[in-house]
Amino acid sequence: MAIAVTPIVMALVLGRRAAYPERLTFTERLIERVTDSYSKLLTFSIRGRWATITIFIAMLLIGTFLPPCLGTEFLPKMDDGRVMVKHRLPTGASVEQTSQSLAQVESAVAGDKLIDNTFTLVGGRVWGLYTYEVANEGEIDIQLVERGKRRVSTDQYIKQLDQRLVGISLTAGKAMVMQQTMKGIRKIGNADIEVKVKGQDAQQLYAMANGVAQSMQQLGQFKNVYVSMDM
Repeated sequence: MAIAVTPIVMALVLGRRAAYPERLTFTERLIERVTDSYSKLLTFSIRGRWATITIFIAMLLIGTFLPPCLGTEFLPKMDDGRVMVKHRLPTGASVEQTSQSLAQVESAVAGDKLIDNTFTLVGGRVWGLYTYEVANEGEIDIQLVERGKRRVSTDQYIKQLDQRLVGISLTAGKAMVMQQTMKGIRKIGNADIEVKVKGQDAQQLYAMANGVAQSMQQLGQFKNVYVSMDM
């Protein structure tokens, strides 16, 4: 004799949860999928041990030889045509001396058809949203024409302008050509490396600072080197 049991009877006898299975949450389903995938991967690794070893060696070689070919910047440079010529004179220089040196740089870039507009700051340093008064510092902000109107990239123009300024005998200090940083992102310094020499003899400090700067530039590893003096 067969007895037919309906879902309603099962719910009354065994309880509602036995008749209608509980639905899993998203997190529980995700954990089950991850566990199942890990189990399959582990099974493949054990059965195909030679394939696993080969993949491991390939990844090891890639991780060893690939990093030197990759960039090291957190944010890559953008071809936005924003160039800055940073100029620093020795500590103690006046605003007039800074202005005269920057005027020489302005003469070098005057009439350049690739430049859309320029802005010169004399005797100051921009830090975030503030501008601080620093007599021996200044900069020239250059905006190139639109990318479609020039054949050179921003980085290529920076290299050309740097070579152009090498032939200019500035009154004092050194002009550093670089790409302007993105707004809202601060950095410690503008030069690739900055060195501060401290002492009490001004002439000895000046000679030592120039010697250090020339030695570092001859290495060929740095584009912009700045050595400051602190008495």
